[in-house]
Amino acid sequence: MGKNAVKSWTRLGEVKIVVKGNTTEHLVELYKKAKKLQLYAYLVQDAGYTQIPAGSKTVLAVFGPVEDVDQVTGDLKLL
Repeated sequence: MGKNAVKSWTRLGEVKIVVKGNTTEHLVELYKKAKKLQLYAYLVQDAGYTQIPAGSKTVLAVFGPVEDVDQVTGDLKLL
């Protein structure tokens, strides 16, 4: 996985699926699971410009082959 995977994703329409985690701790667990599977994962920390306190972990982005990403997010509810 690397530049070719990103190029393929871009060429195929940059599909994104949004699901809901349960808690901050849950997002961290999912992040660790994604990293263990060697997926690209990024845990976003809020800047605190709105009602959410600065440093709050609010979003987890996971990128990789569908079957691997599903191991991390497959049991979560779609938004």
